[in-house]
Amino acid sequence: MSAGSEVVRLIEAQLTEAREQRASLEARAVLAITSSGVLVTLQLGFIGLIRTQPPRGVPATAQISIGLAILCFVCSGAYGILVNMPRTWKVADPQSLVPFIRKDGWSGDEERAQREIARLELNILIRSRQILTEKSRQLTRAFICELVGVTVLGVTTCILMLDS
Repeated sequence: MSAGSEVVRLIEAQLTEAREQRASLEARAVLAITSSGVLVTLQLGFIGLIRTQPPRGVPATAQISIGLAILCFVCSGAYGILVNMPRTWKVADPQSLVPFIRKDGWSGDEERAQREIARLELNILIRSRQILTEKSRQLTRAFICELVGVTVLGVTTCILMLDS
């Protein structure tokens, strides 16, 4: 097997890994969207419960932290949606393959064809990695927002318990 064949195998393995990573990131983004939605719903129920209490009122710090937690959960869901937003994934330009299906290209030099295919796949891999890096950053932001929201919600609960 030639060095070129080994390079092609490596690039193909990397493309397979990139596709798997994409599926994993998008599945985790759905989790972030779902859990943020559930937490906002629970928090709104919590607010409704607070409003049924005697008219003593909710401390201003608790009101601010409730709003901040909701904002964090909404931002987490938004970042999760951005991860799953449709993007243009670079694929081989069909026009670049036309020379290979012509008679002279079809029976042409195998090494040249492998090199051209490797070049096309490498371009696809480079673009895929760029998109995956962007998706990873957005997913990290989603989870950070959710973590901050849960922490703020815990602080709010402490404030309300100490105030009662």
